[in-house]
Amino acid sequence: MEAFSYVTQHPEGGEPGQVGIRRKAFARDTLADGRMPYRALLARTQRFAFREFSRDPALDLAQFQRDLGKYIFGDAASSGATADLLELQRIFTFESDWYWPSPLLDPEFFLARAKRLNWDLRKRAQYRQNFDTLKSLARKYHSSTNSQEREMSRLSEEVVTRWGDRSP
Repeated sequence: MEAFSYVTQHPEGGEPGQVGIRRKAFARDTLADGRMPYRALLARTQRFAFREFSRDPALDLAQFQRDLGKYIFGDAASSGATADLLELQRIFTFESDWYWPSPLLDPEFFLARAKRLNWDLRKRAQYRQNFDTLKSLARKYHSSTNSQEREMSRLSEEVVTRWGDRSP
């Protein structure tokens, strides 16, 4: 789910409503704001994890989390912020697929998919919990002095804003 951009030409993944729509990594148009998408927070987190666990598949999870915290947040990294970053990464990839990121990131796709697949209340509740976590992260780091923590807030708020008055 790193940076890629193409227009869907056929019903990839069985989703006919996606034909003709531009695919975007993490449902974000990273190129529109003129930044290199590989430097984005979620891509950096994903690449760091891939690199570290490829180098040492038996890497201790606690050590990985300490190393990730230092890599992303610097010497003042807190275990709480690192745990929140990993939760943000989990939410952005929750039930993602080769063809799309988490349906939660795109309300129209989410609603169409939920209807087409007749999602039950339990599945919808999982998405609502993820949505509530995003709202919490947006508030928690909104005024942080750490730029990466503020980026977590911004990413979370971006998804919450897409939903407007609706909720999953």
